[in-house]
Amino acid sequence: MNHRLTEDDRYQLAGRAEASTRANRPTHLVAIALVVLAVAVLGVLVGWRSDSSASRELSRRSAELAQINERADRLTELTAQLANTSNAELNRPIPDMLSRLQNLAREAGLATLPDVPRTDNEAFDNARRVNYRYDARSRNQVRDASLEKLLTWVNLVTERIPGMHVRQISLTPQANAWSMEVTFARYERLE
Repeated sequence: MNHRLTEDDRYQLAGRAEASTRANRPTHLVAIALVVLAVAVLGVLVGWRSDSSASRELSRRSAELAQINERADRLTELTAQLANTSNAELNRPIPDMLSRLQNLAREAGLATLPDVPRTDNEAFDNARRVNYRYDARSRNQVRDASLEKLLTWVNLVTERIPGMHVRQISLTPQANAWSMEVTFARYERLE
């Protein structure tokens, strides 16, 4: 016996086969996996951004800590210097400051002695801060072929003149020499 299927039966069987194929293709699982993957990628990006932001913050805080430690060391050094030097000597005006600066430059071995620095005073209650500037604007920056001699001069000035410290320093290489702009400062009692 030969059964021939009617055309409606064939369409019905084809529809059932297609429904069975769709049921065996789990597209909802693939969609869920894609959503989970997108959420994971988004989580990684947010975590990476948060990590890089925290890393920058850590670097900034580390630099601040190093600067604070440096300033604390300087404060300790100044306190020790104050304890070892009498206040009268530390803060009294020095009338021969310019000749002292030039003598120390000579002792450091500078080929050309520095010119007279531009001075300005900042007054406080019973004291003043005297700034001694050697800079390009005043046309009296210090020049020498040896960077070591320039830095030796700066060290001698801060070590040998009581209360003297460096407020600003800038070194610029030139063709045959180094040019240095430096500002020394010292607190003095008003008498």
